[in-house]
Amino acid sequence: MNSWVKLVLIIAATFLVIRTMRQGWGGAGGDLPQSVAGLVTQAKTLDRKLVLLITGPGWCPACVAMEQGMLSKPEWAAFAGKEIVFQAYNYPNGGEATSPAHEDLLKLPGVKGFPTLVVANPSGKILALRSGYGGGAEEYIQWIRSL
Repeated sequence: MNSWVKLVLIIAATFLVIRTMRQGWGGAGGDLPQSVAGLVTQAKTLDRKLVLLITGPGWCPACVAMEQGMLSKPEWAAFAGKEIVFQAYNYPNGGEATSPAHEDLLKLPGVKGFPTLVVANPSGKILALRSGYGGGAEEYIQWIRSL
């Protein structure tokens, strides 16, 4: 194969990976499960986006990094308190589901691992998912606001 063709394919693949990581892994367009209906009602009442975090901070290194690099920051606390409805779902023991909501969230299309942020509009329609952790509080805040 021509070296130019290889180069173009490598660049295209790199672009797709970067775009996917920045935009999340998919799952947009569906509805949140009925098991989180109370949170959807709260988001609708407040007219705010709903952000759900699927996490395992007791055993997941990326989840611990997210806790330290984003969730514990004052700018995240201010954002979560004023602009969104935020709920973290902690999965103990390597991802064990302990409630119907835990089970339902793991079944959402696009949930590939821990941590995963699920962002929905006030009516519960999923706007985007983002798996893994990279960046900081400000990057995630800007991403959520842009949806």
